[in-house]
Amino acid sequence: MGENFLMNTNTWKHIVVSFINTIGDVAKGTFYRAGLETGREFVKNYKINEKNLDKVNEIFSQMNWGKIKIDLKKLHIVIDNSFEAKAIEKSKECSCYFLKGFVAGLLSTILNKDLKAEEVKCKSKGDKYCEFKLSKTAEWYERVSKILEEV
Repeated sequence: MGENFLMNTNTWKHIVVSFINTIGDVAKGTFYRAGLETGREFVKNYKINEKNLDKVNEIFSQMNWGKIKIDLKKLHIVIDNSFEAKAIEKSKECSCYFLKGFVAGLLSTILNKDLKAEEVKCKSKGDKYCEFKLSKTAEWYERVSKILEEV
């Protein structure tokens, strides 16, 4: 497990915006992938399981990542005061690319399933909080395919 360090939200904003401006939308997937791996590692390092999910919120608060609420049955997560949304401030689209990957890695590892996360609400977009819905990867690809067929 690596050491924690502090980074202010302005620094995070510059990192994300610089990556997106340099390599385009591929950067969003890169942050998602980094979050996915971090979420998986988080479960292993902090020994998170279905019975001690409250520990996730404790650690989130300590790291100043926000306040997380997890509903395992509905595969639904809400994050109040997401550090990513705070950093980006105002956006036309959901902007928590890293945390979206993180929650996918977190729940995929806890439940031992291959899950994909979708951010459906984001504070940087003007919503009250950031909300993520997770689904099995195959189901997610089916939904995306149907949307693309309609376009």
